Amino acid sequence: MQRIVLFFFTIWQKPFQAISLNLAASAIILGIFPLLFLVELPSQKFLHYLILISFLLLFFPDKVIRIISLGLLAFIFGCWHGHQILTKITYFSETSHSAMVMIDSISLENTVKEDNKKERYRIRIIESHGEYIFPALYASVSWNVQEERLCAGQKWQVTMKLRPVHAQLNHGSYDSQRYALSIRQPLNGKIIQAKLVDGRCSLRQDFINKLSPEIQSLKHAGIILALSFGERVWLDKLTRLLLQQTGIAHLMAISGLHIAMASLFGWGFGRIVQFFFPARWVGFRFPLITGWFTAMLYGWLSGWGIPAIRAILGLTLWVYLRFSSKLCFSWQWALWSAALILLFDPLAILSDSFWLSFTAVMALLFWFHWIPLSEGIRRGWRWVWLRGLHMQLGMMLMLLPLQLLLFQGINIASLVANLWAVPIISFLSVPLIMLGLAGSFLPVGQPFLWQLVDYTILIALAPLSALTHSWFETGHYPVIVTLCGWFGVVIWRLNWWRTYKWLLGMSIVIMLCYLMRTHDRQWRFSMLDVGHGLAVVIDKQGKAIIFDTGHRWETGSMAEKVIVPYLRWHRLIPEQIILSHDHLDHTGGTEYLIEKYPGIQIRSSFLNHSDLPCVRGEQWTWQGLHFKVLWPPEKTAIVGNNQSCVIRIDDGRYSLLLTGDLERKGEYRLLGIEKEDLNATILQVPHHGSNTSSTDAFIRKVMPQYALTSVARYSPWKLPSAKVKQRYKRAGSQWNSTAASGQITGDFYSDHIKLEGYRQQIAARWYHQWFGIRGDHE
Repeated sequence: MQRIVLFFFTIWQKPFQAISLNLAASAIILGIFPLLFLVELPSQKFLHYLILISFLLLFFPDKVIRIISLGLLAFIFGCWHGHQILTKITYFSETSHSAMVMIDSISLENTVKEDNKKERYRIRIIESHGEYIFPALYASVSWNVQEERLCAGQKWQVTMKLRPVHAQLNHGSYDSQRYALSIRQPLNGKIIQAKLVDGRCSLRQDFINKLSPEIQSLKHAGIILALSFGERVWLDKLTRLLLQQTGIAHLMAISGLHIAMASLFGWGFGRIVQFFFPARWVGFRFPLITGWFTAMLYGWLSGWGIPAIRAILGLTLWVYLRFSSKLCFSWQWALWSAALILLFDPLAILSDSFWLSFTAVMALLFWFHWIPLSEGIRRGWRWVWLRGLHMQLGMMLMLLPLQLLLFQGINIASLVANLWAVPIISFLSVPLIMLGLAGSFLPVGQPFLWQLVDYTILIALAPLSALTHSWFETGHYPVIVTLCGWFGVVIWRLNWWRTYKWLLGMSIVIMLCYLMRTHDRQWRFSMLDVGHGLAVVIDKQGKAIIFDTGHRWETGSMAEKVIVPYLRWHRLIPEQIILSHDHLDHTGGTEYLIEKYPGIQIRSSFLNHSDLPCVRGEQWTWQGLHFKVLWPPEKTAIVGNNQSCVIRIDDGRYSLLLTGDLERKGEYRLLGIEKEDLNATILQVPHHGSNTSSTDAFIRKVMPQYALTSVARYSPWKLPSAKVKQRYKRAGSQWNSTAASGQITGDFYSDHIKLEGYRQQIAARWYHQWFGIRGDHE
């Protein structure tokens, strides 16, 4: 023990080596970065040990050890935030709770309501049972208060029933569960009782109420409201689609570009005011203050949206560096800003918008450093168009890796769309909006200003409809492939293509071989997570057959939300749709798929359709797989549950039995006529695991190794039935459901089957897990 104490005493006698801000920022970012990939958060006890170790290491004089200590402390800080939000999720989802809440979402008339749902409000939970809730926690709730007009800023004492967010997780689909945690809104529910505590609306709500009548009558009211206040509730689906397809949707979210323009507007105002100052008062600080203050006001008007907060943090750091006359490179400012943002909110690491904005800044810095313009082109108005083209080209090429990772495709016309729309929105629309907001209390000129804003947006959007068909789907590629553009720039600038031509040639060949490699997998099926409904994709050699197409609603369908993104992710071409029966949760996405893939075949047992028949006796071979229809005996006018098309798919060794919503009566009739071909390796459990299906006799005849069911976690019918689960488990079948696992994929090899769930195996992350407690049927 004495030697150990002497050892530490000797070490601490050495002089401490200073840690640069660059290394400290890097340690913070790298420390929080593992939150993206952890399967589960370390236990609280383990984190306590890490805290002790980190503080001990922090007092070592060696610089490397102290950087590791700083990274560990950042990791602990991020995990603490993760534990805090998971603890609150469990606490608020166990039972009804009384809490003090504040309405956070803006209340507007003429809001575009989707799916005929009740209006929902975003609330911040301030206090519950005397305990202040920190860090901030938000929930989305339905509220049926009629006697009071709800508005942002009001405080209520409520009794509410909340439940954790539970996203549908599939390849290619939007990860709404990760997004919910990144914005600290992991709970949904309803208000049961409410008592008004403070009825005053926020100043921002009053300001929006004052201006919304002026904006509402304009043609592009939705875009103007989004640019003015960060509220996108008036944006209709067609406008959203146009912005997404042309690659300019980023312009409608108040983020770095808009905050920078607001700061520039304030800086210009400060410079004008300085004309009236005595000469001794004129300096660079006053315009910086007015610019920063204007950016803060714009951030407040945007509701302190998360992208706006990140931009303001970066701007604040830059202003501080200017005030303190500290010199740094642009990449250092970007690095310090990223570390500051993650210290402010470690869960920002889960946000796509954080990575898009951070990568955009680093991409521009990288591009301007490695592919600079000549000195003559960088000055004067003559070449401003070329500078804009150079910047947009760099943004497109350098952001290509992230775009491929997030969206599995590129818009080849986005360069043209951004070259046209970005200058108009940035230098005309946003400054005019600034003037409109600044002059909102003037009695004259308001309508004219907002009409000008509307006209500039009309000009910006006018040519974009011709560019909507330039989207090129690429599917999913590994990260190393998507970074080829960055590597290409470095290789070109350093002339490695001349000095290392053989090495580069071999690298290209290896990468091509990797991309063109063949799998040992013979075929694959995926039961997609579509909530209450069914959608199964069988694929082999780039071709696919879809069995049922999930639900649809007024503004969309599961085909658009889940099936097509899955096909795009795996670069599959669907050749046929098989419809089990005529219920909306099984046929809802058919029209969208037919529109998306005009030549696709339809197979069903519907009497009044000229589809390929799906009746007993039909069998065919597709990609070496044998398809055999076991039920129903004939086409019928009304195709209900017991007329579901039952198909057995066989590769000679393993088989898959798809049953739709077959119920008890249908099962008994099928057992009466089918003596041989009911046995299957994998069974799609009939009727979502309802107690009206899966009789003991049917299970004994099929004897599946795996029983899979497609259900929603929050099913109003409490599916699957606990009794049905027990029947399959007693028969020795391995049970799984899309509610518990998300997408379930089975890879069929020559000698085995590999079955994986999205939550547990495919993308096992702590933020993908089942939050809250499980019910009896779960």
